[in-house]
Order: sequence, then C-alpha cells, then structure tokens
Amino acid sequence: MNTLSTLVCSSFLQKHLKEDSLSFLPPQKREALKKPPSTLQDLSLGFDLKDSILNLVHDSWISPFLRTLSKSDLLLFLSALPEKKADNLRKELLFTPSLIQVSTQAKSFLIRTMAKALISSFPHLLPIEALPSSQLNQLLELSLKDLYTLIDLLGLHDLSIEIKQIIDTTRLKQIHAILSQKQKAYLQHLTHQRERVLFKRLELHNWNGKPEPLLQLLRQRGLNRLAKALYPESPSLIWYLCHRMPSEEASLFSSLHNPLEHTKAHQFLARQVLDGLSFLQQITPPTPS
Repeated sequence: MNTLSTLVCSSFLQKHLKEDSLSFLPPQKREALKKPPSTLQDLSLGFDLKDSILNLVHDSWISPFLRTLSKSDLLLFLSALPEKKADNLRKELLFTPSLIQVSTQAKSFLIRTMAKALISSFPHLLPIEALPSSQLNQLLELSLKDLYTLIDLLGLHDLSIEIKQIIDTTRLKQIHAILSQKQKAYLQHLTHQRERVLFKRLELHNWNGKPEPLLQLLRQRGLNRLAKALYPESPSLIWYLCHRMPSEEASLFSSLHNPLEHTKAHQFLARQVLDGLSFLQQITPPTPS
C-alpha cells in the first residue's frame, strides 16, 4: 500500500469505521492506518489530481508534450485547455490556427492525458490535499509573481551582511536606487536581526553598478535559501513548487536543493522563508495567479 492509498484509507476508516474493524490487518499496517501523517484536508471527501494539475503548473512544463503532437492533435489538446493558458501556449509554439469547440467528455480525456504525461516521471506525486502538514505548504498559495517577490526578499539576507561593510556612500546609493520599496523595507527589517546562515560573499566590489547583474544575483541567492529551506520537506511539495516556476528557473532550484552540513541550518532558513511570507502578506494584498 503506497503513501496515498494509506492516507485515503485511513481517512475513510477514521470517519466511518471503529478501531476493531482493523483487527484483520497485520499489526504494522494497522498502526500505519491508525496513525497516518496529518494532511491538509480530509481525503475521504475526494480529490482528482489529474483534473486540477494543469492549472497549477507553468506553461513551460506543458509545451514539451505538445511539441510531440501532430498539428491536428495539437489543435485538439490546445482547445481543451483554459483560454488564457491555451493562448500563452499557442504563442510559445507559434501555432496560428483558431481553436475549436471540444465536447466535455473529450476535454476531460485530453486534459487527463496531458496531466498523465506531466507526472509520468513522478508516479508517487501526492495531491496537494494529501501533503504532509507543514507551514511551508502555504508557498503553494502564492501567485508566481508573489513567489518571485518572496525569493527576491530572501536574497536580501546575503546583501544585509555585506552592505554593513560598505563605507562608500556612492556605492550604497547605487544599491538602494536599484531596490524596490518592498526590498528596501525588508532590508531595513533585516538590519535588526542576526544572520544565522552564511553563504559565500556577494563580492559587491566586483559589481559593475548596473541594475540587472545585482538583481539577478539577489534572485539566485534567494532561490538558494528557499531551495535549502525546503530540503527536508515532502518531495511532492518540491514538485509542485518547481512546476509553478518556468522550467529553466526550476532547474536552477533543483541544483541548489541539497543538504547543508549543519542540519539546524535548514530550520533557520525555513524560519526566514516564513518571516518573508509574513512580511509580504502584511505589506501587499495577494496577487491573482
């Protein structure tokens, strides 16, 4: 019995049957059903992974499957998608024919076929409803824009260390001129905190003063902190988070998603993620996906 089967079965049994109903099972399976990991929702209420997953992933993860199709099949699959997602993919694939009406049954089949291809490399993916309870699950509630804003805030932890050592006022003005108002506020917030996890220096003395290299560096540093904060979390949570990002960005995340020498460092980084989330929620309303 795999993890998802155990969770669903346990949820049903706890809701509808008495403990002595498990007496026919071997002791090990009986204990697993009696004390399963807590999940986000009551799984006995049902879920459908394949019908919802395409709405959760970035378009760049769907396009590789679509590129394998003939023109006639591609028209069918695109026509089954929500209008906005279909339009985005049409532009990416340079597909100009107008979409067609697809029956409800055909649409369901086409969507589930795409979803099956998408998760084929991770057959044990849990539905979001079945994710183990974790404060970091709330990352999946962020729009892509807000997720990137959070990542950029996390990158400021590295900047906050180094900026204290800069005495050149012109350099300091250059840095602050590039940061957004949110970033400036969060950087100020970090100046009153002790940084518990240190990574390689930013080496701002080598920075050419242009905005783009600094912003890219801060995003990479933020992605590094997020990836390592999430190392102990459920592989399914990592899958969902990676697939919210463009595939190229997710590839960088995956390369950074590795353990640290000091295991408590992951806990400190997780607290930084939660702190960034709290800050983000206080200063801005949610951005639509």
